[in-house]
Amino acid sequence: MPETLYLMVTLLDRFLSQVKIKKNELQLVGLTALFLASKYEDFWHPRIKDLISISAESYTRGQMLVMEKLFLKKLKFRLNEPTPYVFMLRFLKASQSDLKPLWLCFGKEEAVRLLRLDSGHSTPDDLRFLADKLEHLAFYLIELCLVEYKALKFKPSMLCASAIYVARSTLQIAPAWTPLLARHAHFQVSQIRDCAEMILKIQKAARTSQLRVTYEKYMRPDLSGVAAIKPLNELPLPL
Repeated sequence: MPETLYLMVTLLDRFLSQVKIKKNELQLVGLTALFLASKYEDFWHPRIKDLISISAESYTRGQMLVMEKLFLKKLKFRLNEPTPYVFMLRFLKASQSDLKPLWLCFGKEEAVRLLRLDSGHSTPDDLRFLADKLEHLAFYLIELCLVEYKALKFKPSMLCASAIYVARSTLQIAPAWTPLLARHAHFQVSQIRDCAEMILKIQKAARTSQLRVTYEKYMRPDLSGVAAIKPLNELPLPL
């Protein structure tokens, strides 16, 4: 469940901001964050022994239960946290509202003109499923940020708004930032510019990064293969 992934990372960040952990305990902390997030979000959560097996039996059931108690104490039992996933779903609805109706109402040629896409480089499938490609690309960008320390200085809402701005710019959807998006996200382009620049740099580095799980995940056809999309050289100048 994507909700579990985002909540796990959020809980992990909150916990590590309060507690100093030894290097040999980091995996235990990560497994505990996954355990708590899964308990909160999933109907069926993994058993402790299953999580221990993931760590090659590096920890015991007792150690995990102790860490779970420490987690809950430090987080004051507050596990419900607004994650990037929540903001992304909301902002995507606003972002996609100007895409799907164009194809359905006007057809391919008019959609090409209205979206200012180069029809010579866009197939009918690209246009018909442009909203899906936008969603996949935006989620790809935000998932790349999950493991980036420098992304922590930005609020989840700003990260998601910036990811959508970069995604729309990359797919040449004009305007890259609409009044409806500004109203829902409560950000203007000038406010998300720095965050968007950071996301673009992360996207450019993803292909050669040592952490390639997200990159390889979004190379899959069912996720539109958005990891293969060439990043922009630079973001467009704001109008």
